[in-house]
Amino acid sequence: GVAGLGGAITDARNINEGIDEEDEDLVVTQAGGAGAYQPPNSKCAISGIAVESIEDPVEDEKGYVYEKNAIEQYVRSHTGRGRGDTCSCPHAGTSHQISMASLKPAKNFTRWRKVQARVAASRRASEGGDEDDDVVLTSP
Repeated sequence: GVAGLGGAITDARNINEGIDEEDEDLVVTQAGGAGAYQPPNSKCAISGIAVESIEDPVEDEKGYVYEKNAIEQYVRSHTGRGRGDTCSCPHAGTSHQISMASLKPAKNFTRWRKVQARVAASRRASEGGDEDDDVVLTSP
């Protein structure tokens, strides 16, 4: 079917161009190597900003990435005044608690974002004026 054709085209491109960097990262991720990091969330649960666009990222102990000002304001408004110093993580489907003390600069995320930017830049440079510029590929 059509899906099979798309896969065949992708396979042909990979053979033609060699395995692209995204696939190399995927292989390293599956092996648990240095490229294994990926943030568990795609956007800040408070501000709604895509993680790639967050200017001052912090993360909680489980690795969820937030916009610093947004999450600090959230924690302040959900703690204190007899409620203790922790509150529920604002991401749906999570059950862990967060506190001001548990928020740290998102160093792994910042490194990951730099690698993603480099991969995108090298991909743009290698593609040049390719007509597929509007195709966005995301990994699962």
